[in-house]
Amino acid sequence: MFNSKKDIERKKKWVIEKLKTDEFIAIVEPPLPSHGSFWEHLLRVKHLNNEYPSFVKCRLCYEILLFSISNGTSTSSYHFKNCLDESNTRKKQQNF
Repeated sequence: MFNSKKDIERKKKWVIEKLKTDEFIAIVEPPLPSHGSFWEHLLRVKHLNNEYPSFVKCRLCYEILLFSISNGTSTSSYHFKNCLDESNTRKKQQNF
């Protein structure tokens, strides 16, 4: 898949550019075998030809994350939990 962090970051930038030019779209559509409430906070990246690159977009922080059905969802789930915790902390601080 990807050989290094550098490859992943380069691919993320490529995905961001494709999203900006509308060649890719971010949709609410979890993969069929996937479960977990965190999917309501992730958008799948989809090519206009109906192919899915190995990335999702966080709806809380808008970060592009590497995702692969075959590798499971632990990384995406972990990101979501941390992102949600940060979001809740910011909201609490704003209310004081």
